[in-house]
Amino acid sequence: MVEEARPVVKCSRRSVRHQVQRADDVIEFHLHEVLWRLSILDISTEGVSFGLDDGRPELEVGAILTSVVLRVSESEIRGGIAVTHVTEEFSAGQICGATFLPATESDRQTLEALVGRLARAKSQR
Repeated sequence: MVEEARPVVKCSRRSVRHQVQRADDVIEFHLHEVLWRLSILDISTEGVSFGLDDGRPELEVGAILTSVVLRVSESEIRGGIAVTHVTEEFSAGQICGATFLPATESDRQTLEALVGRLARAKSQR
Protein backbone atom coordinates (compact mmCIF):
# COMPACT_ATOMS: atom_id res chain seq x y z
CA MET A 1 0.00 0.00 0.00
CA VAL A 2 1.31 3.46 -0.87
CA GLU A 3 0.42 6.58 0.99
CA GLU A 4 0.81 10.07 -0.42
CA ALA A 5 4.32 11.44 -0.81
CA ARG A 6 5.57 13.65 2.00
CA PRO A 7 8.65 15.84 1.86
CA VAL A 8 11.77 14.29 3.37
CA VAL A 9 14.54 16.68 4.26
CA LYS A 10 17.20 14.37 5.67
CA CYS A 11 18.38 11.26 3.88
CA SER A 12 21.57 10.25 5.69
CA ARG A 13 21.50 7.49 8.28
CA ARG A 14 23.48 8.04 11.45
CA SER A 15 23.83 4.33 12.21
CA VAL A 16 26.39 2.00 10.66
CA ARG A 17 25.31 0.37 7.42
CA HIS A 18 25.99 -3.31 6.86
CA GLN A 19 26.24 -4.74 3.37
CA VAL A 20 24.34 -7.90 2.62
CA GLN A 21 25.56 -10.19 -0.10
CA ARG A 22 23.19 -13.11 -0.40
CA ALA A 23 21.00 -13.15 -3.50
CA ASP A 24 17.96 -14.02 -1.40
CA ASP A 25 18.33 -10.95 0.87
CA VAL A 26 15.40 -8.94 -0.49
CA ILE A 27 12.85 -6.29 0.26
CA GLU A 28 9.29 -7.14 -0.78
CA PHE A 29 6.32 -4.85 -1.23
CA HIS A 30 3.25 -4.46 -3.41
CA LEU A 31 3.03 -1.37 -5.59
CA HIS A 32 0.32 -0.85 -8.20
CA GLU A 33 -0.81 -4.46 -7.78
CA VAL A 34 2.67 -5.84 -8.52
CA LEU A 35 4.76 -7.73 -5.96
CA TRP A 36 8.30 -6.35 -6.07
CA ARG A 37 11.24 -8.43 -4.76
CA LEU A 38 14.36 -6.28 -4.94
CA SER A 39 17.89 -7.00 -3.75
CA ILE A 40 18.93 -5.33 -0.52
CA LEU A 41 22.33 -3.65 -0.73
CA ASP A 42 22.76 -2.56 2.86
CA ILE A 43 20.80 -2.38 6.08
CA SER A 44 21.03 -0.57 9.42
CA THR A 45 18.78 -0.14 12.42
CA GLU A 46 17.42 3.02 10.76
CA GLY A 47 17.05 2.11 7.12
CA VAL A 48 17.69 0.06 4.05
CA SER A 49 19.05 0.57 0.54
CA PHE A 50 18.06 -1.59 -2.37
CA GLY A 51 18.59 -1.74 -6.10
CA LEU A 52 15.80 -0.94 -8.51
CA ASP A 53 15.11 -3.20 -11.47
CA ASP A 54 16.05 -1.06 -14.50
CA GLY A 55 14.70 1.99 -12.67
CA ARG A 56 11.52 0.23 -11.64
CA PRO A 57 9.39 0.57 -9.72
CA GLU A 58 9.29 4.34 -10.02
CA LEU A 59 9.58 5.62 -6.47
CA GLU A 60 9.56 9.26 -5.44
CA VAL A 61 11.38 10.79 -2.50
CA GLY A 62 8.89 11.09 0.33
CA ALA A 63 6.76 8.12 -0.74
CA ILE A 64 5.54 6.00 2.16
CA LEU A 65 5.05 2.27 1.56
CA THR A 66 3.36 0.08 4.13
CA SER A 67 3.29 -3.71 4.28
CA VAL A 68 6.99 -4.08 3.49
CA VAL A 69 8.92 -7.25 4.32
CA LEU A 70 12.70 -7.48 4.68
CA ARG A 71 14.06 -10.99 4.19
CA VAL A 72 17.68 -11.05 5.31
CA SER A 73 19.75 -13.97 6.60
CA GLU A 74 16.66 -16.08 7.28
CA SER A 75 15.03 -13.22 9.23
CA GLU A 76 11.66 -11.81 8.20
CA ILE A 77 11.03 -8.26 9.38
CA ARG A 78 7.77 -6.44 8.67
CA GLY A 79 7.23 -2.71 8.58
CA GLY A 80 7.06 0.26 6.27
CA ILE A 81 9.49 2.52 4.45
CA ALA A 82 9.77 6.22 3.75
CA VAL A 83 11.82 6.79 0.58
CA THR A 84 14.66 9.23 1.27
CA HIS A 85 16.57 9.09 -2.02
CA VAL A 86 16.68 7.51 -5.45
CA THR A 87 20.19 7.76 -6.84
CA GLU A 88 21.77 6.76 -10.14
CA GLU A 89 24.97 4.81 -9.44
CA PHE A 90 27.24 4.24 -12.42
CA SER A 91 28.02 0.58 -11.78
CA ALA A 92 24.91 -0.42 -9.82
CA GLY A 93 22.10 1.32 -11.67
CA GLN A 94 19.46 3.05 -9.59
CA ILE A 95 19.52 2.69 -5.83
CA CYS A 96 16.73 3.57 -3.44
CA GLY A 97 17.40 4.48 0.17
CA ALA A 98 14.64 4.49 2.75
CA THR A 99 13.99 4.85 6.43
CA PHE A 100 12.60 1.58 7.76
CA LEU A 101 9.82 1.63 10.36
CA PRO A 102 9.32 -1.77 12.02
CA ALA A 103 5.67 -2.81 12.33
CA THR A 104 5.93 -4.12 15.90
CA GLU A 105 8.29 -4.19 18.85
CA SER A 106 9.14 -7.76 17.88
CA ASP A 107 10.11 -6.60 14.37
CA ARG A 108 12.30 -3.86 15.88
CA GLN A 109 14.04 -6.41 18.11
CA THR A 110 14.55 -8.78 15.17
CA LEU A 111 16.08 -5.93 13.12
CA GLU A 112 18.42 -4.97 15.96
CA ALA A 113 19.48 -8.60 16.45
CA LEU A 114 20.11 -9.00 12.71
CA VAL A 115 22.22 -5.83 12.55
CA GLY A 116 24.15 -7.04 15.61
CA ARG A 117 24.89 -10.38 13.89
CA LEU A 118 26.02 -8.58 10.72
CA ALA A 119 28.32 -6.32 12.79
CA ARG A 120 29.86 -9.29 14.60
CA ALA A 121 30.39 -11.16 11.33
CA LYS A 122 32.09 -8.10 9.81
CA SER A 123 34.42 -7.72 12.80
CA GLN A 124 35.49 -11.37 12.53
CA ARG A 125 36.67 -11.02 8.94
